[in-house]
Amino acid sequence: MKKQLFVILLCLACGLFSCTQTEPSTTTKELTPNEIAEEIHTISRSGLRGNSEMLMKYVEMIDDHNVGIVVEAYRNTYNQLTIFNQQTIFSAIIRNMFISADTRVKALKHVKDIFLQSHQRVGIYTDDINKLLEEHIDYERNKFGRMNSKNINNDIRIIYYRYNSTLQENTLYPTNGKIDDEFKQGNYLGDCWLIAAIKSLSVSPQGQKMLDEIMSVDKKGNVTVELKGVDKKYTISKEELEGTHELAQGDLDVRAIEIAMKRYLHETGNNTNMFQKIKNRFSGAKLHSRDYSMNRGMYNLGSFYNILFGKKMFSNTKPSNETIENIRNGNYSTIVSSWNRYKLEGFAKHHVYAVTGADDTYVYLSDPYNPDINLPMTHEDFLKFFNKSYSTKL
Repeated sequence: MKKQLFVILLCLACGLFSCTQTEPSTTTKELTPNEIAEEIHTISRSGLRGNSEMLMKYVEMIDDHNVGIVVEAYRNTYNQLTIFNQQTIFSAIIRNMFISADTRVKALKHVKDIFLQSHQRVGIYTDDINKLLEEHIDYERNKFGRMNSKNINNDIRIIYYRYNSTLQENTLYPTNGKIDDEFKQGNYLGDCWLIAAIKSLSVSPQGQKMLDEIMSVDKKGNVTVELKGVDKKYTISKEELEGTHELAQGDLDVRAIEIAMKRYLHETGNNTNMFQKIKNRFSGAKLHSRDYSMNRGMYNLGSFYNILFGKKMFSNTKPSNETIENIRNGNYSTIVSSWNRYKLEGFAKHHVYAVTGADDTYVYLSDPYNPDINLPMTHEDFLKFFNKSYSTKL
């Protein structure tokens, strides 16, 4: 059955990521997807030659039969032009300074609409990505300064991850407003800090109660997550929970917390620099330039317990014997991170681990990518390996 589903998905994709050509174009001059991508790229780099009429001529050759191949052709051919930013066909549309903002927006939305339609046709959930793209396109149009494709490229990047993750084996447990099944970090967001915190809380009755109190589920399977520290509530639909396969795997209640935190960081502009805030205020733009703070969560660790529960966070510059004693007594939920030179086989740098317990000899840790295995570490190694610990009192 799984093999049949895989084949059906690939067939229905109609060339989303295939090199085979689909139905011929109805334009007067038929161009292959690669030729369309090449023309748009040439226009984007051609100065005054890149006028609105020429751009739209080739953009409108992109339809629901060839859009996936055009987008992928551009990505495969031109993505390596710079090491600093991912390049997509959306970058090419934005790049030319001599094309009006109205034309850019029209072209971007044309490609966006049919690109997402091609994914919807094969059952890929896209409502959240469509909302992000609409917001980011409008933000770039209205902000002070020239348009930038970084946020839009990140949105497209989510679709690539989601498409590939949908074709993989995904074990999902239905929502019930409790963290009571296996779960692990997904392959897209660098949010080990959040998955580790949920794991650390879930191993104790007090922590489990804290998690239960921020979630509720309705008869349709939609989950409402309350971020008590910031007085915000987010309702995540059953369709979104089951369709965002690039996020946390297993217990869908974990994914609900993940999506709620992501929405909050997106709305508030957490991690936005001062210059960007001034630009946003000057231009009246409603969004910030860096709403993917989930990927930089390790640098926001000082506030997330407060966001979730309104509870004070205790941070140690370096774990101490007192940290271990608090863990042994079961009074705290603790996560730890490391980026120093002390190496230890089986443990990763620049990663966050959940602390699940301690005894006279060992501290027990959980890796968000495989959280159901307790990893023992001696007290001595624990104090040497980790740079920082973050705890909240249960």
